[in-house]
Amino acid sequence: MIPIQEGQITLKFRDETGAFKYDEDPFYQKSVRKLPETKGVDIVVPGAPNGYYLVELKDFRGHRIENKARITNGALAEEVAQKFRDTIAALWGAWRTDNIIGNDTLFSNRSLRVEGILLLAEDVDRPESGKRVRGIRINLKTKLENLSKFLGIRVNIVTEEEFRQRYAHLLI
Repeated sequence: MIPIQEGQITLKFRDETGAFKYDEDPFYQKSVRKLPETKGVDIVVPGAPNGYYLVELKDFRGHRIENKARITNGALAEEVAQKFRDTIAALWGAWRTDNIIGNDTLFSNRSLRVEGILLLAEDVDRPESGKRVRGIRINLKTKLENLSKFLGIRVNIVTEEEFRQRYAHLLI
């Protein structure tokens, strides 16, 4: 079991997934973070049987109002797309310099599905209607997909509960 905690969210990944906190990886620490303004996702899951996952966690519970504009104006989509881009660039650099992070399947297997996931934890008791919340989430996903399209990755936005259901094969 690989427990990974980011803020108030703890996910327990199966050992075979090879999941790790990206910013704690030695290659990231020694090389990537030296470049100012470089961003990275929270979790990389390189060993899943059906894909390669980049997971960004955003816990906005208790911070709905101060993050509302970021969600609706595209700033959050830009930030997450930059994290996907910079993480893939760093994984490429690690692969090219034989500093394999996780494993080398991301670049050696073109048919591998690569998925960028934004796990967005928000307050359950939001004043907006469910229909409005879904609309905001669809708009956010569309923006994130458009910004990340050139990377050739699938993009998904999920709640913590949805992540645990949809990606149960990765978790204990």
